[in-house]
Amino acid sequence: MIDRPFVWSGTIAALFLPLLSFVQSPLAQETTKLDIVGFPEDQKLQAFMGNAWALYLNGPIDNNAGQRLEDYILQHKVPTESWAVLNSPGGSLFGGMELGRVIRKYNLRTDVGARTKQSSRTYDYEAGGCYSACTLAYVGGSFRFLHDGSHFGIHRFAFSSPQENGIDLAQVASASIVAYLRSMDIDTDLFTLSTTARPSEIYEPSLQEL
Repeated sequence: MIDRPFVWSGTIAALFLPLLSFVQSPLAQETTKLDIVGFPEDQKLQAFMGNAWALYLNGPIDNNAGQRLEDYILQHKVPTESWAVLNSPGGSLFGGMELGRVIRKYNLRTDVGARTKQSSRTYDYEAGGCYSACTLAYVGGSFRFLHDGSHFGIHRFAFSSPQENGIDLAQVASASIVAYLRSMDIDTDLFTLSTTARPSEIYEPSLQEL
């Protein structure tokens, strides 16, 4: 899954978006939605480094994160093959998949890392974490990397509140995840692996597993 090119209906999505989420990991965040900040490559270096941007996606993944990322890309004319650097505790299950679809639509590369606060350089970031729903967004990358020291953690999804028809909803959600992974050319064993950890736990696959 690392360093290699890695559906559910809109009606179902509209019904279930408020209900399904991955439990957020212990990675603390003060924000309530994904923050998007982008930096173009310095013009003096473009002849050597290309014109790719670095898009830093930080914080919990909300239902509208994918749409906001696409709006940002179009508004700022971010070129394809730019970088989406993720640092997120998780959040909305379907929001994570929609974010991944936008990442793949614009042929972005993904990495896990946190931008240093004092830096405005394109590729100046340190180790970060991508947990839970963030991992679904991550696999949208046309190429995927894992910054040295960064964490990639998975677990089972959970409802944000008790549901009377929880079993039926869980079956639909599981099928949606599997279909999404297949659409991204990802081995569905990733979903199977994620079920080994309870919603309150985090499992970090080894690089060999990834």
